[in-house]
Amino acid sequence: MVNHKLLLLVLLIPALMLPGPLEDGYDLPKYLVLMLISAAMILIAILTQADRPINLKLSLPDILVFAFLGWLTLSTIFSENPIFSLLGIYKRREGLLTWFAYATIYFTASRTLINKARVYQFVVVSLIVSIPISVYGILQHFGIDFWSFSNFDTTRSFSTLGNPIYLGTYLSLVLPFSLAYLLVSPERAWRVLSYIAFLLGMAALIYSYSRAAWVAAAISLPILWSWFVVVGRARRRAVAIILFFSLLITSSLI
Repeated sequence: MVNHKLLLLVLLIPALMLPGPLEDGYDLPKYLVLMLISAAMILIAILTQADRPINLKLSLPDILVFAFLGWLTLSTIFSENPIFSLLGIYKRREGLLTWFAYATIYFTASRTLINKARVYQFVVVSLIVSIPISVYGILQHFGIDFWSFSNFDTTRSFSTLGNPIYLGTYLSLVLPFSLAYLLVSPERAWRVLSYIAFLLGMAALIYSYSRAAWVAAAISLPILWSWFVVVGRARRRAVAIILFFSLLITSSLI
């Protein structure tokens, strides 16, 4: 399914950056690729549905997303500066078009991630992409930066996101994936990948010095671990030892 492949491309966006003459080398490439992918998703959805009856069945989340988009559209129409509301501003491109792109990705994901194989593929790609992002953030902490053109304090890692807060937010979302896959994957190779992604992600998260992201990880990871213990799917002793040494090694890098 083409839209499923496009959905996997979305996972590459956090790693995109364009060193060089652009002052907005972190955000602009991500924004442009997001717009292109979401436009392609819409076009493919229209073409594939042209000869099919329209399915108007919507879930509660679908209805809430449409309601939110409607509210944003009204806000844009009656805004003091509709152009800014539609397109966003420099380095703050959270305009109406961006929110429609987010909604497009949501609807694509809700209709393509329909079986375990696709979900696992989605998670694996997320973990693979997170590894170089985390490694770059760790290198920045030790003063190694190949393309430093960010205005942020160099004592805080920001990796390819250009902002330590963005890096912390991204990693706080990916770390639960790595922990979950470490707990449930039947294949040793994928568990090793999850372990590496988890260890590097924890280190990069710490070096971002983003306290809100620390709190998010400190809450989400124990809850996720507890859930797996309750349902009996965790290899309790082995995974507990792995997590202990991961946290120990990560803390020793500070």
